[in-house]
Amino acid sequence: MQSFITEFFNHITINQPQKGYRFSIDPFLLCSEIPRLTNQTVLDIGCGSGIIPLILKFKNPGVKIFGIEIQKELVRFAKENVENNSMGQSIRITCKDIKETYPQDFSRQIDIIVSNPPYKKKSSGRLNPDKQKAIARHETKLNINELMKCCKRLLSPKGKVFIIFPAERILDLISNMNENNIKPSTIKFVHTKKNKAAKFVIVSAINNGINLPVITPLLNIFNPPNLDLS
Repeated sequence: MQSFITEFFNHITINQPQKGYRFSIDPFLLCSEIPRLTNQTVLDIGCGSGIIPLILKFKNPGVKIFGIEIQKELVRFAKENVENNSMGQSIRITCKDIKETYPQDFSRQIDIIVSNPPYKKKSSGRLNPDKQKAIARHETKLNINELMKCCKRLLSPKGKVFIIFPAERILDLISNMNENNIKPSTIKFVHTKKNKAAKFVIVSAINNGINLPVITPLLNIFNPPNLDLS
C-alpha cells in the first residue's frame, strides 16, 4: 500500500481545499480492493476532489470514469485535478445530486459504482461546524439507504458496487444492500490499531447477485500514512 501511494504521488498532483474536507487513506484502501479493470465504465458517487477517479485511472488506463459530487467547491478542485493530470478524455466530473441522477445522464452503461460515502448518521455525534466537512461526513444530503437505491437505479444488471464504510455500521450497509437486491460478494475488515476492533469494512456487491458473501482476510494497517493535512 505504502509503495503504491508513493508511486501515485510521484506521478499525480492533487490540489484540495486548505480548509474543509480533505481525503485521508480511505480512497486508497477502497481502490486496493477493486480488481484490474479494462473497458468498464465506473461511477464514483461523492467524488470530492477527484481522488478515487485519479487512482483508478492511474491503475487502469482503459477505463471511463464519471464522478458525481454535490459540493461546488470540491467539483472545481476535482475538475482542475483531472485536467492538470491530462485525464480529461477519460474522467468526467459533474456537480449534481446523485438522487437526481439517472441512467440517461451517462453516455454508457455503468458497470461499477465506487463510493466513500458520508459515514455518520445525521443524528449521531456533533455536526462539524465546517459545512463542507459536515456534508462529506454526516448523512445530511445522502444516507446509506438512499445511496443503495441510487446504485440500484444506475447499475447494469450484473454491475458491481465497491464501498468503504465504518465497520460498526456493517449491519446498516448489508441490510440496505439486500433491500435493493444488491448482494454482498466479499467483505474485508480493516484494522488501524493493534488489538482493537476494525475501523473500516470494505464490501463488494453484485447487482442481482445470488451467492453468499466471502469474508476475506483482514487488512491490518497499524501505521497508515497520514494523508489528511487539515
